[in-house]
Amino acid sequence: MDANEKKRKRERDRYAHMSNEKKIERIKRNREEYANMQPEQKAARIKKITENKKFKRRAQTKYSIALENPAYTQPDMEVRTSTIDLNQRKHVTPGERQTLNGDDDRGRPHLQAMINGNTIII
Repeated sequence: MDANEKKRKRERDRYAHMSNEKKIERIKRNREEYANMQPEQKAARIKKITENKKFKRRAQTKYSIALENPAYTQPDMEVRTSTIDLNQRKHVTPGERQTLNGDDDRGRPHLQAMINGNTIII
C-alpha cells in the first residue's frame, strides 16, 4: 500500500468514526467557504477541478487496464512496391486472343456446362 492509499484509508476511517453533528458542521463550513468566495475564485476552483478530472481520466495507474505491455514488440512492417511497367503490353497470339474473348473458330461464344464438378465446353 503506497502513501496515498494509506492517507485515503486514514481519512475514510476518521470520517466514518465522526459523529453526525461533526459531519454536518464540516459540510456547513465547506458550503460557507464556497459561498463567500469571489466569482473569480469560484471560476478558478471549478476550472481546477475539471482539469484534475481530465488528467485523472488520462493518467495511467498500476490498476489501469490500458497499461503498455513491455514485452510487446511491434512487428517490422515492410512496404512492398510493384515493379510492373504499365506501358508494357503482353503479346497475344491470334489463337490465344480467340480463347481470351470466348469465341470459337466460327465466332460464336463457348457454352460451358458443369457436370460432376468438371467444366465442359460445348
